[in-house]
Amino acid sequence: MSAKFYAPVGIGYLPEAISSFGVQLGCAPNHALTVGFIGSLIVAMVTRVSQGHSGRPLVMPSLEWIAFGLIQIAAIARVYAGFHMENGKLLMASAIVFALGILPWVVRSAGIYLKARADGKPG
Repeated sequence: MSAKFYAPVGIGYLPEAISSFGVQLGCAPNHALTVGFIGSLIVAMVTRVSQGHSGRPLVMPSLEWIAFGLIQIAAIARVYAGFHMENGKLLMASAIVFALGILPWVVRSAGIYLKARADGKPG
């Protein structure tokens, strides 16, 4: 995987390092790691495995890139909410953006699992 999939790890550990010096950052570091890194990793890895095991080319289709991008926006909003005492409106905006990104991806992935392999091989 390319470096862009791992960027949220560094972004998450930077605020964690800053908070170790006594600067109060709330849950921002955790949000960067959980929403940003884990959300991105799930989309990237499940897409790759689904593409490969269903006989499709190992490329990231457009819908998955959109999901990936919306997860990044949701992660940024989550981190921003963490810096602002877990602002409810920011948390809700983050959740909505995350859902808008992940739901179409889930529906597409489910469609792949319910169809025969694209290359005609068994499995």
